[in-house]
Amino acid sequence: MPLRLCSIAVSLLVALAGAEPAFAQKKSGDTEPENQTGKTSQSSTGKKKGGKSKSGAATPSTATPTGEEASVEPDEWERPPAEEEKPPQVAVKQQPKVVGDGKHFSIAAVVGWGFLTDRKVDRFGADPYRLELGVRGGYSFDSQLYLGAFYSYYIGQTREGKSAQTGLMTTSSAYYMQFGAEVGYDWWVGPVVMRPSMQVGAALGFTTKLNSPSPIGSAMFGPGLTIFKPMDTFFLGGDLRGVIVPGDGSSAFTVSVNGGLRFE
Repeated sequence: MPLRLCSIAVSLLVALAGAEPAFAQKKSGDTEPENQTGKTSQSSTGKKKGGKSKSGAATPSTATPTGEEASVEPDEWERPPAEEEKPPQVAVKQQPKVVGDGKHFSIAAVVGWGFLTDRKVDRFGADPYRLELGVRGGYSFDSQLYLGAFYSYYIGQTREGKSAQTGLMTTSSAYYMQFGAEVGYDWWVGPVVMRPSMQVGAALGFTTKLNSPSPIGSAMFGPGLTIFKPMDTFFLGGDLRGVIVPGDGSSAFTVSVNGGLRFE
């Protein structure tokens, strides 16, 4: 009897020893989901607290007493910048186009030659033109208009011949003085100035011919073209001009060289 009880006790102990690992494994498996759930909640909470906004910056979060998170407005630097007011545009006055080198006044000496173009020599007894000595001066406006004055003295000619009345040898000389106003336009072509102009004034012809009035006065008109090259304060150029003297005067075509000074 005692032997039988001992065998029953040993069997119970062996059975309990085999059932204990399974019970312990089942118990540990029951607690594992809880741990995983806790980890998941912690990771989700961490992501919410330390997460980033769409702009890439960390968005701060605040927990309420109930455990829910309250939304927080982004910082000012995260907001789109306000448009700055543009200063009003100030109308810029267009400066008038300046032509030339800023030199307005000019004065020049003239040396040329006059070619007689009519047959009124008999009235003067000689050619009143030929060598020309003169002076010109004026003012050039910013609009390129030129206004000036001129004076020309033609030395003329001395001529010898027989008198038709007496048959004796006589000597006659004639010369011209012309002066007046001039108006033109300064057309700048690169470094050169072309100035078409008109001279209007008086022509006084003097002669020593017998029985001829002296002086012979008349109006004169001189259309022409002056071309010169400015060189700082000095300039040099030429002039082609027709001298029209109506009435009792004599007309001519003149070619001259002129050079002088230009200043403001």
